[in-house]
Amino acid sequence: QAGISISSDAVDGQLVLARGWWAIAHRFDDHSLKQQARHVVEQLNQTPNATAESWQLQGMMADQDADSETAEYAYRAALEFDPLLIKCKNNLAALLADSDATREEALKLAQQVVEAEPSDPNFLDTLATVQLQSNQCDQAITTIQQAIDMQPDKIEWQRNKGEILSTCGRHEEANRLREELERKFPNIRDTMHVK
Repeated sequence: QAGISISSDAVDGQLVLARGWWAIAHRFDDHSLKQQARHVVEQLNQTPNATAESWQLQGMMADQDADSETAEYAYRAALEFDPLLIKCKNNLAALLADSDATREEALKLAQQVVEAEPSDPNFLDTLATVQLQSNQCDQAITTIQQAIDMQPDKIEWQRNKGEILSTCGRHEEANRLREELERKFPNIRDTMHVK
């Protein structure tokens, strides 16, 4: 099968099928369907028909399945096809930040993503996380605050700031933020991890 080439429409159809199966599998927690979706994409990526999109999809699926090794390989393959895949670069940065050996590369990638798309708070959140894992506390706090400034009502950014403050040893600020959020959003209490 590795030598067989198919039309781009057929490739698109396979990707649409795999994405559909993946979405249904997640909604209904169907492990077998998830495996089928991954298999379709993995098989496609073993042929000359592989594309940046198919590799990125394989990376995302592996990432969501906590298969870090496959995710990293697939994200890197996608970026070989298209180095400007911002979401792929962001996901790779988040993945690499978990390891001391690749944290410097993760920080570089996350910074490149934010330079390319400075108005996306999701990318700022990733950068803040990587900065925190790189022991850059002040930068991480500044970065997550930028995400908050863009989306002040998004609880996730506020919660992440609390976790950053707490991890950085700024417990008083973290507790003040937690109390403020609990007043604003009474149901948040169980989701805040402030030490």
